[in-house]
Amino acid sequence: MTYSSSPSGSSYTEYPSLDSPTKGAFRFNTDSSQMEIYDGNQWTGVLATSPEQQTGGTRGIWSGGRGNSPSPNTKSDVLDYVNIESTGNAVDFGNLTSARSHCGGASSRTRGLTASGDDPSVSDVIDYVTISSTGNAIDFGNLITACSNRRGVSNGTRAVFACGSTPSPFTTLITIDYVTIASTGNAKDFGDMTDLGRTNAFAFQSKVRGVWGGGYDGNSSGTNTKNWEYVNIASTGNGSIGGDITYTGNYRYRVCGCSNAIRGIYFGGNQNENDMGMLNLSTWGRAVFFGDLINASPYSHYTAMNAAASPTRGVVAGGGQSPYAGTNYMEYVQIMTTGNSVDFGDLSFIRQNGTAFSNGHGGL
Repeated sequence: MTYSSSPSGSSYTEYPSLDSPTKGAFRFNTDSSQMEIYDGNQWTGVLATSPEQQTGGTRGIWSGGRGNSPSPNTKSDVLDYVNIESTGNAVDFGNLTSARSHCGGASSRTRGLTASGDDPSVSDVIDYVTISSTGNAIDFGNLITACSNRRGVSNGTRAVFACGSTPSPFTTLITIDYVTIASTGNAKDFGDMTDLGRTNAFAFQSKVRGVWGGGYDGNSSGTNTKNWEYVNIASTGNGSIGGDITYTGNYRYRVCGCSNAIRGIYFGGNQNENDMGMLNLSTWGRAVFFGDLINASPYSHYTAMNAAASPTRGVVAGGGQSPYAGTNYMEYVQIMTTGNSVDFGDLSFIRQNGTAFSNGHGGL
């Protein structure tokens, strides 16, 4: 039978039909296209049951940002990495071609890109690394417009960059760029976002769809945006509104996200938000509550963090609120469940306003 029983209102088909499930019973979640098993207390996703979930690596890389050395808010060129499926402190990977903060990332299974930023003026530079091997970043090409806070999505072949802003006067971008990850070269025009654009937003993707949500728009009143929009990554064209993220009633700004092929999770945001929301990437609608972040800091305010994902787990790290230095905390969640985050380890230094990506490929 089909029914709705989860906190998110997801629909299920249960095999066999059981009014009181016994341990070991299976059901199929028609929203996530995933089998779930009953462990005697709760339903848990059976991982790697679809081709999309079976692919992807486990290395996550954190790139750039502002740190605390030699003084607070110093821009960084440092790349850190972890094995997302384990726990422990991040390890040095290499360096970007230049120090920058407020950058964005996208990745395939083999390459990770870092684009845009402040170094110290806004930047159009795109760097790349080969995720499986450590070493310094190499120049890839340039974005169409120099800016900060660009956010990237990818289908594993193409990286699409949207959001961001330029200074003097402050303007949010509506333009969308794309590159082919396996090559090098300058970005090309993809289309435009809706309305007035956004900056300091979250981003994540399925194999088909790229999603951007929250952020700060270009309205003269300075509105923190409440909706999310999407594009089909393999094509070109303008964005479309998919739903909103305001299950708490609060808008989200300086927020980050990560995803697997099915579900996207966003973390924190301005207004001292310490919660996580989730979206089903194949449907339209409102975000629902996922859980709470655990690593409170008097300086982090749960903003300006960055996250990377494997097919099963998301890791969120760093964060801070200017002029404070921020934090080096790392914590993780299991993407296909719900619940509070768990301590993972530490970044190599206190970091905020950088970017992150993985060969999972789902971290942004």
